[in-house]
Amino acid sequence: MKLSRKIIPALAMLVVAAVMLTTASFAWFALSTEVSVTNMSVGIKSDSSFLLISQDPDLSDIRDGGEISINFTDPKTPLLPVALDATKIASGTSYITELNDEDGVWYHQTAEAPGASAAAAGAAKTAVTSADFGEYVYKQTFYIAVAAGSNSMSDLKARVNVKTGDAVGDEAVRVVVATATNYQQFSATVADYTGAVDLGDVASEGVVQVDVFIYYDGTDTTVYTNNITAIADTQVDVYFTATVDAE
Repeated sequence: MKLSRKIIPALAMLVVAAVMLTTASFAWFALSTEVSVTNMSVGIKSDSSFLLISQDPDLSDIRDGGEISINFTDPKTPLLPVALDATKIASGTSYITELNDEDGVWYHQTAEAPGASAAAAGAAKTAVTSADFGEYVYKQTFYIAVAAGSNSMSDLKARVNVKTGDAVGDEAVRVVVATATNYQQFSATVADYTGAVDLGDVASEGVVQVDVFIYYDGTDTTVYTNNITAIADTQVDVYFTATVDAE
């Protein structure tokens, strides 16, 4: 009898723990520690010797540098899964400003279980703040101008090619290219350079800012709360084209 009195409370606690476990939510942004970006190369290129690219916003410095291609190899950026909510991006405003805003544009979400994707989860979204933005999104800013003496160029477009490695979940890599006037998201699952986005015009004495965002999409069905994936051997090529205006 004494033994049963000790066993009954223990069994009751065991039942309570089991019920709590079955009803718990598991956050993929919390349980997935960090996603290591290894052997990633990012190439930013133009199709014309008159269309220059730089990380310096000053027009004179852009022209002095004369670069038409910039490459970044293996940034080794720690990333956590995140997602982009396009409904939070206000139209008619600067898309660069919107995509750099933490007001719910980038968010965390929870999955229903460790082995479940957040794609179908109904849990509330939690906004990424500016303080932790770099833990979720790898961002680079570029400036585009025309060479000295060149005419202005119109119909600036970006085409993106994402080639992933063999790691499970690599297909969850996403790339967003944005200017003040437009933006577009690209993924590794589309054909090479599919879906060019119109980025406006490049005035003969003007500079166009382009932001490139690379992230690991937590709502992709390959991302689970309990799989820690390396984005391995991923190559991102952003290729800019434009039309030289007539005299």
